[in-house]
Amino acid sequence: MKHGWKVFPFTEAIEDVSAGNLKTPQSEFLVSGQFPVVDQGKALVAGYGNDPTRLCKTHLPAIVFGDHTRCFKFIDFPFCIGADGVKVLRPKVEADEKYLFHFLCNVELIDAGYDRHFKHLKRIDVVIPPLPEQRRIAAILDQAEALRAKRRAALAKLDTLAQSIFIEMFGDPALNLRKWPISTIAEVAEQVTDGEHLTPLRSSEGIKLLSARNIRDGFIDFGNVDYIPQSEHERIKRRCNPSRGDVLISCSGSIGRVASVEVDEPFSLVRSAALVRPRSSVIHNKFLEHYLRTPALRARMEKRANASSQANLFQGQIRELPVLVPPMAEQRRFVALMMAVDQLAIPYHTSALHLDSLFASLQHRAFRGEL
Repeated sequence: MKHGWKVFPFTEAIEDVSAGNLKTPQSEFLVSGQFPVVDQGKALVAGYGNDPTRLCKTHLPAIVFGDHTRCFKFIDFPFCIGADGVKVLRPKVEADEKYLFHFLCNVELIDAGYDRHFKHLKRIDVVIPPLPEQRRIAAILDQAEALRAKRRAALAKLDTLAQSIFIEMFGDPALNLRKWPISTIAEVAEQVTDGEHLTPLRSSEGIKLLSARNIRDGFIDFGNVDYIPQSEHERIKRRCNPSRGDVLISCSGSIGRVASVEVDEPFSLVRSAALVRPRSSVIHNKFLEHYLRTPALRARMEKRANASSQANLFQGQIRELPVLVPPMAEQRRFVALMMAVDQLAIPYHTSALHLDSLFASLQHRAFRGEL
């Protein structure tokens, strides 16, 4: 440990200041309003409200932690607290809030599905350098994060282009004004399943083990994965054995991210990810992927996931999802256009993954005092 750096147990360094604040249930979120509502979801702002008595009373800036989702957010504006699973955190020691935010984002918490994770977070130790060093580290990581945000914005524009092409060719799935035949996932799929429900035996190398965090919109991130031995993979694959052409869906935490499998190497899934294996004679996997990524279907998946007490998308709910089934010739014409868009996206995906790797390296070095 570098001179002047200190290590504190979490409960001595950080406090939960959520208590005493009125919370806003999701059913009362507005599309626009005076005050943003921050919940435990991935988006910085989940909705809006107009009741000033529901503004969080804590000193700002603060850090919001999603107890179920493990998401951290740096909040430096007046906000209302979403009703479920939100922890508002503040330093108890002399600390820069942005430094603490980056430190906590670097913590590797176990993925307990939709279980609560704050109990695990409270067991960590918090490394606190002198205040000027905290601010220097935070500034460097902020700059690196800004570069990552630019790449994500470029990819989002390409994704918008893909969605526009889909709507132009097939119309809004929520309306189906072109009267395409409607089926269900169960009817167009050879298999619908999710990953391993029991905690798999991890290893330092072997077969990749993926969860919902590895499923991004339009691609699978193999850069941050766990590993399991071959014997464990053989056991798990009896339930779920992903292969090229399958469509994966994130089912816990961030609901409804969708990507096609485009690799031939074996890998396994945990419960937070689901697999749909389309009947190739009926529906093209890339058409199905882009169909499920439309705003209408994302909203439907999120609504179904939130219909229960815990936000998870289950196999039965996936099987019941409606699917437009245009003629295969039209599907293939759309897929050909998507291949051109995908070619444009490749360098951006490559750059984004490189920046993610660089950012992770900077984080690792920063909190070890090597930056």
